[in-house]
Amino acid sequence: MVKLNTDPVCFGSAGDQYGSLISSVNMTVLMFQLVHLSGSVACNKGKDRYNWGCLFVNKLYLMTVITDEQNQVIVPEIHFENHPHRYNLQGFHANSIYLNLTRKSEPYRLLNGSGVRVWLTEDLHNFNEYDNDGTSCTDVYAFGYLN
Repeated sequence: MVKLNTDPVCFGSAGDQYGSLISSVNMTVLMFQLVHLSGSVACNKGKDRYNWGCLFVNKLYLMTVITDEQNQVIVPEIHFENHPHRYNLQGFHANSIYLNLTRKSEPYRLLNGSGVRVWLTEDLHNFNEYDNDGTSCTDVYAFGYLN
């Protein structure tokens, strides 16, 4: 396990407020882990706030992804249920203390000097973010093999 950030990685919920970091290692990544530090996001101003997602029609959804610098999603590699911006992941929910995002296909090759970004999906896709609010901060860990 390698902690990838030195300072908290904070991502917002609207206005292209992704959190970013630059890798200082060459690594073959099997899984990323996000560990919540502070803050929260909301998808409906004035409503409940969560670490990794939002409440819709009385159901909590995860909405946090990690992308490369071109905003291509690295993890999670899952099917988004009933909506292109929301997903469920067994064992985790929108207010979990940490979130494990596993690569299901080939491992991700993280290069020294390359960046990764943490996004709320509605912000990433500029979808329905007009009523979003808040910022969530995390540590980012990678599990895999140093190269």
